[in-house]
Amino acid sequence: MSIAAPSRLWQIMEILRLTAGSAVAVEESSILVMQRDLAEQEGIFAEPTSAVAFAGLEVLASQGVIQEGETVLVPVTGFGLKDEPPR
Repeated sequence: MSIAAPSRLWQIMEILRLTAGSAVAVEESSILVMQRDLAEQEGIFAEPTSAVAFAGLEVLASQGVIQEGETVLVPVTGFGLKDEPPR
């Protein structure tokens, strides 16, 4: 999901600044693993553009940015049937 010039980058950066938010990069392999795990463990067949948020959540939790017991909202807006099945 590499996009050279995201059309709403300024909005994203402003929201991150206003909320003291975070953004991380994740490997494509992590996205595909998360897509499969969501389907197998939660019954959620997310497309990669939604699974990427969960992969990022995992990174932030491992870095201690998100602490155990905190509430986090991860929207899943894309349905996996638009893409290849998880491997």
